[in-house]
Amino acid sequence: MYYFLETLCYVGLISFVVGLIWLIFNLTKNRNFRIPVLVMLFGLVFFLGAPAIYAYRTNAKEAAAEAQSRKESSELDSLLSDDTDSSYEDDDSSSSSSEESSYTSLDEEDSSESEASSEVTTENPDITTLFDVKNMDQYTSGELTGKAVSLHNFHIVDSGNGKDKLGEYHYLLSPKDSNALFLVVTDKKLHPDKDGQVTLDGLLNGLGTVNSSQIGAGISRIYEDKDAILFISDF
Repeated sequence: MYYFLETLCYVGLISFVVGLIWLIFNLTKNRNFRIPVLVMLFGLVFFLGAPAIYAYRTNAKEAAAEAQSRKESSELDSLLSDDTDSSYEDDDSSSSSSEESSYTSLDEEDSSESEASSEVTTENPDITTLFDVKNMDQYTSGELTGKAVSLHNFHIVDSGNGKDKLGEYHYLLSPKDSNALFLVVTDKKLHPDKDGQVTLDGLLNGLGTVNSSQIGAGISRIYEDKDAILFISDF
């Protein structure tokens, strides 16, 4: 579509210039000027209309993808809220002693949010058992949609500037020894371990891009328009 609209834009520009030259020639010869004027008008419409159509389609596609992602995230959170509350309470009581010795550097004020840390009990299969995380480009969006997986020890590549105006955090995660990016938008703050890693259970939601919403939330512009795998966290 982009190349078609680009060609249409060039055709419009050429038509406008040809019509303008034709009009000047006819005026000097006192000939009919209506046809050249029509050629100029059609050329102008194509020249201005093609970029406008491209911009409209691009913005509409990004808005639809973001709205769908937020809708699915909200629905999944409401369905899993009861189960995750009880599972994290059990995990917090059974692992409290190990967390005290392993993460003494965490502030006491963050202890109430320990269920969002990397030491969660995962129930989904490790993503590495289902996909080659070192070559995620080989999979289609359909293959990466609706799969319940666990992201084990993923690095937080970028975490933005905290909550956005909707009260959500935006994170870019990446597996070890891989350039693949996973985009997580959640209302819970992630707490990485001392190596900057997290482990999450959730649902793959297809392919997307790092768009203006993530940039507005503080994600670095170097990732703008980068391909990312959408991930809906269970917690």
